Amino acid sequence: MVHTELNSEESFKNALSTQGKYVLIYAHEDGVSDVAEKYSEQNADKVDSYQVDLTKNPHVKHIMAMESWPTVVVFKDGQEVKRAVGAKPEDMQAIGALFA
Repeated sequence: MVHTELNSEESFKNALSTQGKYVLIYAHEDGVSDVAEKYSEQNADKVDSYQVDLTKNPHVKHIMAMESWPTVVVFKDGQEVKRAVGAKPEDMQAIGALFA
């Protein structure tokens, strides 16, 4: 699995402090999708990919201002640059285009 698990608020903050690379966070309740795995694998040199299981870490819903899931949020230098709710293929392609 390409996505590193975030299991605390501290690990979440550490991920966001990454400089110079994109940080992709995939928030879910039932595992990371195959599409998200594919994009993360293909772009591992440009993206640090993380996952967070919302059943184990419900506080993240509030930290990331999420209303539904799965949700993919991409950050660069601590700032949100793209968000996709529902992991629709067209949204995932738009996220993939960031890394091209």
